[in-house]
Parts: sequence; structure tokens; C-alpha cells
Amino acid sequence: EAGARDPRHDGSGERVLEPRLEPARDVLARAPVLAVPHMSHEEGRTEADRDVFLLAAGAAVQSFRVAVHAQGFASAWLSPNLFNTDRIRDALGLDPRWEATGVVAVGAPAEEEPPPGRRPDIGSHLRFS
Repeated sequence: EAGARDPRHDGSGERVLEPRLEPARDVLARAPVLAVPHMSHEEGRTEADRDVFLLAAGAAVQSFRVAVHAQGFASAWLSPNLFNTDRIRDALGLDPRWEATGVVAVGAPAEEEPPPGRRPDIGSHLRFS
């Protein structure tokens, strides 16, 4: 079932992936910093366990990107579907149980962004009972 959603395994391969790869290659080549978040596959974990870890990894990456933005940098999270995660793992010398959950490219914003405005009064948007 997962292969049916993954262009690497559903027969569409190069035709579907190639248009996505060129912009990703450009981002990777220009980024001064690449962060590669990973999650582990422990023996005996169920598919539901993997889903929980994948969601946690996604939340961690988003928190990382928020922190990067707060420091005045830009970031882009590139999907692991665009990469050979085995090659990433081998290049970093990681144990086979680790799987890349993407690549986060970090660098200066493309354009000078104005500083954020005053923080909104969150109390005016929420109601607690």
C-alpha cells in the first residue's frame, strides 16, 4: 500500500520525481547549513509505533524551523521521498535502524523581511471556560 503512494515504488519513478528534484537540488546546493533529522526503527515496533515516531519527528522539525526563523534565518524542509535515505544514512555513518525524515536547508532569507510587528493579544482570540 505504501508503495502505491510513493513514486519511487509505484512505477512512475523518474517521470514524477525528476520535476521535483531540480528545485530541491538547487536549494541543497545553495544552503550553507543542512540539518538531517532522523528517527529510529527499533525491532518489534508496529506500523502504528512508526506512525507515532514519524509524527513526533515532524513536530520536532517544525519546532526547529520556528527556532531557526526566530533567529532570523530561513529554512526549507525537503521531503525524504526526494532522496535515497539509505545513502544519507551511509554518508553520515549511522546505524541501519535510523531513517532520515527529510533534509532541512537553513540559510539567509531570500529577501530582507521586515521585523515582526507587535505580538497580538492572544487573549482577544481565545476564550477559556
